[in-house]
Amino acid sequence: MRFLQLSFFILAFLLNSCDNNRFLPSEQAVARVYGNYLYASELAGIVPMDATPADSQAIVNSYINNWIKNQLLLQQAEKNLPNEKKDFSVQLRDYRNSLIIYAYESELIRQNLDTTVSDFELETYYQTNINNFILKEDIVQFFYIKMRAESSLVPVIRKFLKKNFEHHQDSLTRIALNYSEDYALITEEWIPLTRFVSKVPLQIDDSKSFLEQNTFKEIEEDPFIHFIYFTSFRLKGTTAPLSFVKDNIRLIILNKRKKELIREMHQEIYDQAGNNNDFEYF
Repeated sequence: MRFLQLSFFILAFLLNSCDNNRFLPSEQAVARVYGNYLYASELAGIVPMDATPADSQAIVNSYINNWIKNQLLLQQAEKNLPNEKKDFSVQLRDYRNSLIIYAYESELIRQNLDTTVSDFELETYYQTNINNFILKEDIVQFFYIKMRAESSLVPVIRKFLKKNFEHHQDSLTRIALNYSEDYALITEEWIPLTRFVSKVPLQIDDSKSFLEQNTFKEIEEDPFIHFIYFTSFRLKGTTAPLSFVKDNIRLIILNKRKKELIREMHQEIYDQAGNNNDFEYF
């Protein structure tokens, strides 16, 4: 996609460089550099709909000033560059060809790519390439709830979390939904520990020791109390769980399908042209 954007930019620049905006009596000119004119119609669409009058004027002035500077620079380059340095016909042809092929391949993918990836495919790829899925950071699953310290529910939450979280999970969730200042229940997906720690007043020096020794953590921060219950964790350097990497695996599988689809299209075009004698080597 970056190549496509770059190609469009260069192509537009080269085409504009070759454009000679001669004076048109029927158009309203807003600027001139030598024999080239900028017309009011060319400014259409450069101002956002919600821009103030002052902002609109500033945007238009900036556009006109940049156009003038670019035209002056272009004229200087035209005068000083030898002709062979100004011939971009080959580059224009190559860029055009690349853009057309890219557009065709993109349309082919849009119309024909099967984007359904089954759980079996995810699991198979994961197991086959499991050594490629090593965690680069600690990840956790947890229940977190932030309560006002004076709340009568604080002892209840503390008791439920210390005794049996799984058994009281529904009750804790209802309390969190109705009475907490903030909460999070992350038991299906995984979150990097560093991301979680950045959101709560928790200082961890040794994450491995902390996670291995602390299932339940209570932090006082007047006027609040933060309750944290880690339901599971995986340490940096261990194998990532499938649920943590399945989105990446899905993208990998789809990219492989895209490449195979394009390869098959290339080969089909080549074989058909060969059968029709549409090309030959000399």
